[in-house]
Amino acid sequence: MVFWLTAAAMVAMVGALIARALWRSGQEGAPSGDVREQDLKVYRDQLREVERDAGRGIIGGDEAERLRAEVARRILALERSGAPAPDAAVPGQAGGGGRRL
Repeated sequence: MVFWLTAAAMVAMVGALIARALWRSGQEGAPSGDVREQDLKVYRDQLREVERDAGRGIIGGDEAERLRAEVARRILALERSGAPAPDAAVPGQAGGGGRRL
């Protein structure tokens, strides 16, 4: 009997954690600019690592080109997701220079 009570309590706790995670994910919108900037920084670091590894001869030229293309594809996907460029000025602010519609 104690086993079944313990098992039921564990199932209830796990179910509550899963429900909470699903509820939170539904409330979140698109990633914030900070997250996108971090992603962009990671991709730039990856490009530097590819260059470094290619320079050392760890990876061949074809592999380096394939990796560069993959990282570039991810950067483009990040930009297409509606992420403002980290250096982009906000329209309406001093020095904003943004396009007015």
